[in-house]
Amino acid sequence: MQHRFNGTLRDLRVIGSTDLELEEDLLLRWNITSLTTLDLSQNNIMKIWQQAFYSLADLKELYLSGNSITTLCSQTFYHNTRLVRLSLAQNSITDIQQSTFQTNIKLTDLDMSGNKIVSIHQHTFCNNVNLVWLDLGRNSINYIHPSTFANASKLTDLNLSGNKIISIQPDTFSVNLEMQWLNLNDNNITDIHPSSFQTNRKLTGLHISGNKLDTMKTRHI
Repeated sequence: MQHRFNGTLRDLRVIGSTDLELEEDLLLRWNITSLTTLDLSQNNIMKIWQQAFYSLADLKELYLSGNSITTLCSQTFYHNTRLVRLSLAQNSITDIQQSTFQTNIKLTDLDMSGNKIVSIHQHTFCNNVNLVWLDLGRNSINYIHPSTFANASKLTDLNLSGNKIISIQPDTFSVNLEMQWLNLNDNNITDIHPSSFQTNRKLTGLHISGNKLDTMKTRHI
């Protein structure tokens, strides 16, 4: 694709360009630097170069769902400090480096569902203090470190369904006082400690079907 756009362009949606590759200077060559919303869903993108989004300092919404992305560089979103919503759903990502979202302090909505992620580093979300909605469903995550969501005190909706989680430590959600909806459906959880949700006073939706629970003590939920 060879295009040059108006330098004041704020919203851009590119769908169906099956040969699109996010090279490091692509958006600069298109004269795109003022975007606040960029939708590149369903373009069969396989690779994102490290500096592909460096020129988009004002970017607030980025949609990369339905592509064929397998890896993300730790610096991919480094300069997108105003990013609020990010979708990486339905790709083939196997790993998220712990520093991938380190500068995205304003991030509120993050969708990484439908990938092939096996594990989440305990510090992956340590700087995402404004995170409200997080979808990690339909991956292959087998373990959640108790401090994974420790800094996400504003988190209200968390989807962990369709993974391979075996157990949940009692203090995993202890600081998520705003949690309202938690989906743990279709994992391999065998036991839930009675104190696991004792601090989650605002929790109104808890989904735990499709696991391997024999019994469950509910007096502290």
